[in-house]
Amino acid sequence: MVVWPYTLEVKQEMEKRGLWRPLLGPQALYIHLMGSNPRFREGLFGGARGPGKTEASIALGADRIPNPHYRGLVLRRNARDLADYEARCEEAYQCFDVQVRRNPMVLRFGANSQNTKGAVVQGGHLHDLGSYIQYQGQQFSRIFIEELTQIPSELLYKQIMSSCRSVYPELFPQMILTANPGGVGMGWVKKRFVEPIDLRDGDYTKTELDNGDTLYEDNRCKWWQHRYEWKTEEGEKRLTIWNEIFDKEENSMAKEGQEVYRIFVPATVDDNPILTKNDPAYVNMLEGLKATDTALYEAWRHGDWSVFAGQVFTEFDRDKHIINNFADIGTTTEEFNNAVKIISMDWGYSDNTAIYFTALIDGRPITYNEMYGNKKLASEWGEELYNYLKDSEQRIDYFIFPDDMEDHKNGFSSPIDDIQEWINKLPPDKQPIMKKMGREGGSRMIRQQATHKYLMLKPECAKIFRRCSNLIRALPNLVYDEEKKEEIDTHTDHELTNPYDGWSYGLRWLAERKEGELVHKSELVGKTEKGIIAGQTTYGEMGIDPAEVLRKQRKKDGDWRTL
Repeated sequence: MVVWPYTLEVKQEMEKRGLWRPLLGPQALYIHLMGSNPRFREGLFGGARGPGKTEASIALGADRIPNPHYRGLVLRRNARDLADYEARCEEAYQCFDVQVRRNPMVLRFGANSQNTKGAVVQGGHLHDLGSYIQYQGQQFSRIFIEELTQIPSELLYKQIMSSCRSVYPELFPQMILTANPGGVGMGWVKKRFVEPIDLRDGDYTKTELDNGDTLYEDNRCKWWQHRYEWKTEEGEKRLTIWNEIFDKEENSMAKEGQEVYRIFVPATVDDNPILTKNDPAYVNMLEGLKATDTALYEAWRHGDWSVFAGQVFTEFDRDKHIINNFADIGTTTEEFNNAVKIISMDWGYSDNTAIYFTALIDGRPITYNEMYGNKKLASEWGEELYNYLKDSEQRIDYFIFPDDMEDHKNGFSSPIDDIQEWINKLPPDKQPIMKKMGREGGSRMIRQQATHKYLMLKPECAKIFRRCSNLIRALPNLVYDEEKKEEIDTHTDHELTNPYDGWSYGLRWLAERKEGELVHKSELVGKTEKGIIAGQTTYGEMGIDPAEVLRKQRKKDGDWRTL
């Protein structure tokens, strides 16, 4: 529990002196934490509309203005938003002898004094990918980002953060951040600041501390939920639960005593009495959303990060769609063995490869395993699949892959060729039939509709094993493209789109199969040569490419007649 002396009495005294004073509660807490503690490298404030996020950001810029070495950077989504921030800074910083230059924004302090250097705060925008690299090599002791969830990926955010550094101890580097739920980057922001450990899974420890705080820990981070008790001006008792997060991986190279932490302080419009008193219509507008857009209401009014405007798969429900094993849904070993099973994948090297194993049982897909990672060649994934399948009792009937895996040739072969080479080493009865799927725009919409179909399927919907953690994290965080209103935003964090793509290729293929079209590979292999001759079964259905057979046989024996 944090206790510090910002009380009503302190606020009143500051008011008498004509000083700006923060709002009691979350805003004051955030300013105190980020303004006084150098170990807090990143701080996110907000989570709903109207708690005074921008004012808190501007206030944290003021405490460093007297230092002539101070360099700050303010980043907004576009020029219009930056102009608004600029105007508010010009008003707030009048007492600091500020000179303002526009387009782009540059605030210079102490220009009329003998101090020739003076503090400088400049502004910029993030409207395209080039915006994220233009500040590399520069040095800012504080970087302010408004609406953090508009940054599509954590990688781009880290590129910006690399410019947040300082050689002056008193100007310790900090990222000052604000955000609401929703937006293309909500998934990674939520994981980094709001819910770094999925409390619905059991792979963590929980400790109730003597001061009333709670500590969660897994192999990746420590997460403290601190209690901050405070009173409103009317004397009403309030409680704010804020996050302190220690990232073990990002601190692995830090020297003792130099570790850094990040925080998240949530707040809503109820924590801003000035706004609720002076503009009651704003609160009424938020309340009006309850009847028209429930997701937007919960996000903007209460700061709910589980539902938000623009969410694609609103029907996804962890309690409904996530299971631990087949026993949870009463599936027997015999039913699993008799089910048609597929592998579907999306391949990447720098981006992640996502591979999913799905069984079709009673017309619904049950996804029971996941392979996920990057920096591995397609041939390495092929070897991993080979080892998995050769040692497994299960039979995979179909292998679904996107058509671009036939491209990206390395000079000798394509990614799917490299995987196929390993698949061909399996015994014939364990070699799945290879099926190619398109990636064009129409394909994306079909995959999206197939996903909706199976998530809503009645009486029994799709199920996903809890071990498929990357897919489970991705599905509720995918958002619509702002320009292509009906399509998933593909510019978001690829740690969201890659799992979805890998899974949905399989769903699309299953959804397009006609009744009786899906059969086991073993059934196809067992069909007679007479059946093939009579046209009852094709070589394609058996997974046989006659031209490929000829090519390999010639290479082996030097004569096609050996067939």
